[in-house]
Amino acid sequence: MQIIDRAGFDFSAEERASREISWTCSKQLLKNFIILVVLILRYFSLNWLQQRLQTTNKDFYPTIVLDAFHVTDEMATRGVEDGLEPVVKSDDWAALEKAPAKVIKRDIEKLKKKAAKR
Repeated sequence: MQIIDRAGFDFSAEERASREISWTCSKQLLKNFIILVVLILRYFSLNWLQQRLQTTNKDFYPTIVLDAFHVTDEMATRGVEDGLEPVVKSDDWAALEKAPAKVIKRDIEKLKKKAAKR
């Protein structure tokens, strides 16, 4: 799994009217990839210095999968034709396969250590 692209949109508690979010992926989608479009809400508050602090309460991290699709030949070709930024350089495919596995292994080790402390 790899995050290909992301965007952030700020809203304040005072906003009452609905607002349209307009976002387009700026990266080339690679043939045969399965893409998940995910919306994650993160809440922030202001401290006494008026600096934004991310809320750490897990109840304030709602997430939803908005769309999921398989990248077709046509989609992959169009990204190249439109000059979108490549996800990886053509000579760097090995790193794409290995990096997520390393991250997953690291996270599993962290969870094991945390569980052992309990």
